[in-house]
Amino acid sequence: MERIYKHLLQMLTISVLISLAPPLKAADQLDECFIDAGNRYDIDPNLLKAIAHIESRLDPSASNSVGDKGLMQINPFWFDKLQNYGITEKLLENPCINANVGAWILAQSFASYGRNWEAVGRYHAGVKNDETTIRRVKRYANDVKNTYLQLTQK
Repeated sequence: MERIYKHLLQMLTISVLISLAPPLKAADQLDECFIDAGNRYDIDPNLLKAIAHIESRLDPSASNSVGDKGLMQINPFWFDKLQNYGITEKLLENPCINANVGAWILAQSFASYGRNWEAVGRYHAGVKNDETTIRRVKRYANDVKNTYLQLTQK
C-alpha cells in the first residue's frame, strides 16, 4: 500500500512534466496517459481505457450530478484523501493525473479483491455487499469486460 501512495506523489511531478510537454493529439495523449498509469500500477492500459470509456466516453472534462470528475470519473469519496497528497479537484481535470488516480484506485481494489472482474466492478459500485451493489458490480464489470475485449481484439 505504501508503494501506491509513493506513486500518487509521483503524479504531482508528472503533472508538471505534462504541462511542459509539447501538445499531442487528444487521442494520442489519452493513450499515453493510460500507458503511463498502467505501467506505474501494473495494470493493462487497455483495461484503464475500457473503464474510462464506460465512465466518461473518454471525455476528460466529464462530470456528473454525484460530483465524479474527469476521464475516470473519480468519486468525491476520494477527494479528501487525494488532497492529502496535493491532488485537488482542479488537478483531476488533467487526463493523465485522472488516469493515474483511477489506476491507483483500481490497484487498491485489486489489493482487496484480487485481480479479477469483481475488483473492476468494485471500482464503480463500491464495497457494500447488499444485493443492489452486487448487481451493480456484475453489470459494470461485464460492461468493462466487453469494452476491454473490443479494444484488445483490434
